[in-house]
Amino acid sequence: MIGYFRRNHFTPVPEVDSLAELNEMVDQWDLHDGHRRIGSRPRTVDEYFAIE
Repeated sequence: MIGYFRRNHFTPVPEVDSLAELNEMVDQWDLHDGHRRIGSRPRTVDEYFAIE
């Protein structure tokens, strides 16, 4: 998941004015990615994380 997140959200490197702004962006990306399904798997990323 880390590699996916880095490739999809930090390439290219986001331009921000502060660390707080970057942290807010990361929080939003994380929430959005949690609802994503990988391929045709029956559960979302968040559901698999809860099981783990």
